[in-house]
Amino acid sequence: MAKNELNSLAVSAFCESMAMMLEAGIQPDEAAALLAEDSGAGQLQQAALSMQKSLLLGESLSQAAKTCGMFPDYAVRMIAAGEEIGRAHV
Repeated sequence: MAKNELNSLAVSAFCESMAMMLEAGIQPDEAAALLAEDSGAGQLQQAALSMQKSLLLGESLSQAAKTCGMFPDYAVRMIAAGEEIGRAHV
């Protein structure tokens, strides 16, 4: 695992929270902002804020996760697969 990479528990929490918010109709950039606000200081907050910036610049959710540099490759690929089949709502 890379030094700045989220651990599996943080990745799980991020994905579960994002999935619930996206399913509720919240836009990805706003969902990332809410997650950052709710997560407190730490790596998860850093990842969410980084992703929010990328999302506001028009990147897809998977590209934002990759740009962030804190998600393991498997997580980025899973987000991309969700986008590809239309389940990521982005």
